[in-house]
Amino acid sequence: MIVVVESWLNASTPSRSRGRVLATYGALMMGAWAASQPLIGLADPEGFVLFAIISILVSLSLVPLTLSRGAVSPDIQASRSSISRLFAISPIALVGGFLIGVWTSAFWGLGPTYGQLSGLSDTEVATFMSVVMIGALVAQWPVGWLSDLIDRRVVIGLVTLLAGCCAVTLTKISTEDWEVFLLTSALYGAASISIYSVCLAHINDRIEADEVVAAASALLLFYAIGSALGPITIGILIEAFGPATFFAAAAALQFGFAAYVIWRLLTDSRQPEGDKQGFVAMPANSTSHMATELHKHGTADDKKFASQTS
Repeated sequence: MIVVVESWLNASTPSRSRGRVLATYGALMMGAWAASQPLIGLADPEGFVLFAIISILVSLSLVPLTLSRGAVSPDIQASRSSISRLFAISPIALVGGFLIGVWTSAFWGLGPTYGQLSGLSDTEVATFMSVVMIGALVAQWPVGWLSDLIDRRVVIGLVTLLAGCCAVTLTKISTEDWEVFLLTSALYGAASISIYSVCLAHINDRIEADEVVAAASALLLFYAIGSALGPITIGILIEAFGPATFFAAAAALQFGFAAYVIWRLLTDSRQPEGDKQGFVAMPANSTSHMATELHKHGTADDKKFASQTS
């Protein structure tokens, strides 16, 4: 379902606003995750009731979809683009997707354990997890908006550096300094989680229209692989070296990824494929709407109007 939704959004959104749209999508996802946490207390986790609730919620999600008067999903021509081609087009996005999967899954899976090992009460652990989630929720839109204004790679690099700095700070701050600890945790959530949407927008700026599904699938695959490895790897490190390793390991990954992004910025000077248009010879006095058919970045409405008036 995630691949379908992200492919739909990417195919329907022009590159100039893709960051904001995907950031809004990410904020809604974060809000849903936050709202889902209390549901675990509705019934015994070993019983059937919670599975039934999940089934009901999935069924209810079809209601607004079927009642919506909005435009239907555009016809998406899917290609079987190879991982190697997508990696060549946007290595930052795929490497970022993998590493974001590592550190976010480690946080969701081991955050409560870290809190308990650090001496937090159950209420304080819940507050800590909620604050990080709220930070991520609030940051989605401004980060996406910024990525629409400047090079998305710069945004990815800067935000990842901020996440690394916050992670280092969290290894130094005592949980007894509660207000500062929570503020830094919120900043960490804002920086470490919000860049997935920017990575998705970045790879979609550089692909052709028939590669939207392949790009969404590839990024989700890399994220899933990282998510499978994150809790296992970070859990082993925490067991061996203590709870401080929780944020220290995240900081190492984030600084490493930021360094990789900076290296790519310095060595890859070519203009993104999605922003650079192929030259088409047109008469200087042409006023035909058919010109938008030859314009790679003509909006869907432009192209629809052009086909109707031709």
